[in-house]
Amino acid sequence: MTTESSGWEAVEDPHDSRIAPFRGLRGRDTLTIADGIPSVREVLASGLPLRVLLAESGREAELDTEIARLRPEGAGMPALKLRAPRELLSELVGYRFHQGALAAFDPPPDSVLEELGDRIVAFDRLEKGENVGAILRSSVAFGVQSFLMGTATVSPWDRRVLRASRGLALRGRVHRTDHLPRTLRELKARGYALAVAMPESAGARGLWDADWPERLVLCLGNEAQGVSEEIQTAADFRLHIPMAPGVNSLNVAVAGSVLLSWLWARSPTPSSRR
Repeated sequence: MTTESSGWEAVEDPHDSRIAPFRGLRGRDTLTIADGIPSVREVLASGLPLRVLLAESGREAELDTEIARLRPEGAGMPALKLRAPRELLSELVGYRFHQGALAAFDPPPDSVLEELGDRIVAFDRLEKGENVGAILRSSVAFGVQSFLMGTATVSPWDRRVLRASRGLALRGRVHRTDHLPRTLRELKARGYALAVAMPESAGARGLWDADWPERLVLCLGNEAQGVSEEIQTAADFRLHIPMAPGVNSLNVAVAGSVLLSWLWARSPTPSSRR
């Protein structure tokens, strides 16, 4: 081990116990991994406590600049700032790594239901972290930062989710529930409308014909099965995306992006885009 004057310690052994949290792809709710400088930047901006920061050799100064900009008081910074060559990082994570840095940090606490905004994206039993991450990224891009997740959906703090969202998931408020249909009914009782995405053959009306209410939950369903029948029954809007003849479905992350883009375009005021 070599100690640098800037506080970065060199890692030369891929089996070094200090970098054990970064091995493989799967993160857990007890410790979350951010892959890449854009995601690490979001972690720094969030103020969440970091456990370990691991930089690709030669990128330390870039990260020190971001730390100084986003955490000028040094609050929540890790005791360990490590650096390693790209080859070691690639061996560590199991794929060719070129994103510059990784961070291990404590995930944020869940938000209570009352903290969610007027526009909410709900996730019904989504299984693939890449899809959840892409939807979270699109949601933030189109002004929605409140999320409702059933426990059957992959955790928003799963490593694949954070990587696919480029860390933007950390900008959102997340409420997780062990009974999504019941929580959706509770939101409806509080004045929210519920919209679900469905194939055209299911009797849904075209997206372009929909008038969006101010308080809305958009629910996206499982990659193979779609939104559950119980949630469909509770929905105020059943929407489909008009497509060319012979095509009646899209990947859920793509469909979610189209719906969110249309929702953003039709939002009456910036204040409702939360």
